[in-house]
Amino acid sequence: MSDRAKSTMGTLAYYAAVVTVAILLFTKAVGAGEILSEIKGLREDLNEIKTSIKDDRKEVKQVLADILSDNRKMERRIEILELSGNRRLNSNEIPE
Repeated sequence: MSDRAKSTMGTLAYYAAVVTVAILLFTKAVGAGEILSEIKGLREDLNEIKTSIKDDRKEVKQVLADILSDNRKMERRIEILELSGNRRLNSNEIPE
């Protein structure tokens, strides 16, 4: 084999090695890109869950406030009925 043929073979082997390394790096980069994309998707899902939890908490607080308000109204009605009942009992008493 001539020196020129040996040089060409060496150059081709070098380029083949460079292309192989480039393909491996590209494959790893694509894999890393997919992983990063999946992580980004998970972060978006987590943010949606956090937003949903915040909305649910607000709704629960509102429902509890409504229940507390209704409870106070019922307690007031009971007090009024008790007072009304006591007045009726007092007015229906037979004087001695």
